[in-house]
Amino acid sequence: MPEYSFILCVYLLHGLTLAYITTDAFAFALIESVLICILLVTFPFYARKRGRELGLGLKKKSEQK
Repeated sequence: MPEYSFILCVYLLHGLTLAYITTDAFAFALIESVLICILLVTFPFYARKRGRELGLGLKKKSEQK
């Protein structure tokens, strides 16, 4: 899921630009921007939870003697 964050940044830029430029679609642009911000914040938490469910993670270095 985190790889989709780069694509969401394009949509966030679209929403913020639309909110800045137009007054007709301001509500749509604001809703779009808020929803994308929510996705950008929650994707890492979902990836962390899903990774723990699957048993994935960084391997710890074993101590050398």
